Amino acid sequence: MEALKLDRIAILLSGICLAHCLAIPITLLLLPAVGTLLFGSHEAFHWFLLAVGYPVSIVALLIGYRRHRAAAAIVLGSVGLLLMLLGVTHWFGDTGEIVATMTGAIALTAAHVQNVRQSMAT
Repeated sequence: MEALKLDRIAILLSGICLAHCLAIPITLLLLPAVGTLLFGSHEAFHWFLLAVGYPVSIVALLIGYRRHRAAAAIVLGSVGLLLMLLGVTHWFGDTGEIVATMTGAIALTAAHVQNVRQSMAT
């Protein structure tokens, strides 16, 4: 699959993750019920997004790095992936989970946007 397509898919997945995190305060009562209905639990939804997003992002970031040699994108993306992993494992506690996951999703999205811009410039 072409790197540009993978970056765009990864941006979409990061955006879904970010929208999910931002929607939590607004739909606090609904999301646990929806997560439980669709995935058996709210936690399972987080792990599902991570399981789908991690490989897509890693491949897209590596292809982008090989093509553009833009270290900033791969470093930013790696930090984003790490923060998302730490968030889903509750490394920072319940409140820290939200902050880590949102910060990670924003960093990861920014890295993929950098890859897309680099691809479109060449």
